[in-house]
Amino acid sequence: MSFLCYNIDEEGDSMKKIISVILILITLGIFPFLTVRADFGPKSSVIIDIIGVDQPYFFELLYEDELPMESKRTEAYLYATEYQVEHPFFPEMIKDFTEDGYISSFLYRGRPTIPNIIGDNTFRYTYVPPQTFKLIIVFENGTYVTSPIITTKLFSSHVTWDLSHIDISYTQSNVGTLEEVIPLKQMSFDLLLRILVTIGVELLILLAFKYHLKKSYLLVLLVNLVTQTLLTTFMFSMRYFFMPFFGEIIGLTFGELIVFIVEVVIFMRFLREKSSKRAFGYALLANLASLIIGFILMVIFWV
Repeated sequence: MSFLCYNIDEEGDSMKKIISVILILITLGIFPFLTVRADFGPKSSVIIDIIGVDQPYFFELLYEDELPMESKRTEAYLYATEYQVEHPFFPEMIKDFTEDGYISSFLYRGRPTIPNIIGDNTFRYTYVPPQTFKLIIVFENGTYVTSPIITTKLFSSHVTWDLSHIDISYTQSNVGTLEEVIPLKQMSFDLLLRILVTIGVELLILLAFKYHLKKSYLLVLLVNLVTQTLLTTFMFSMRYFFMPFFGEIIGLTFGELIVFIVEVVIFMRFLREKSSKRAFGYALLANLASLIIGFILMVIFWV
């Protein structure tokens, strides 16, 4: 009995040591990505497509704030027109414009909010634009139209403002259809592929460990359906909504560690076809493979 207890204790200590080593290696692996700079990693962005406008115009993104004092407004406008603006038409009215509590982001927002013009009617903001905003188009005759307010959800957003059915010959407010394009097909494909590939590889590794009973495969399949779906959903949310790449790296790394610990406990207790040591070895190798696959798929989807 004492010999058996010794073996169990020894096995438990070995497992703790292995988990500790893995944790240290994982931490060292992601350390280069965690710089001391506060401004690191990808920046949120938004692409805005204007639909249904076929005449010259000035475009601006409006964010929620109060107009500064008149002297500050004049100073900001003069500085912008002298040093910053390449657009041939920069209406003076924009410096005093406010609607629904929204004002010019180009002139007054603290961080740079300057669009890259990537098409005749397409603008891209690449340095953390506001998530909640509205838009304004000012025409050369002084009339303008503004959009409804929108709050984007994605980290890298694509927004369309459709004015196809709007009479833009006179000034109007809160008109047109402003909506965020959600790539549901791409999201669904990304989510499903990650889950299926990971589970498929883990079942192949189970076969390589010479497990043959149907109940062994059912157990691994059910456990992985739960753990990999939860992990992949978390990775999915990091990629599309919070912080792609860097957030994915951190989430995948520590998420896989948690999954590994959970699966070790379950498999060493319930995967009884072989010894508990073999179950531990399987869980270790399967989760290392899952981690590697996760990194590969992350890079593929990022590129």
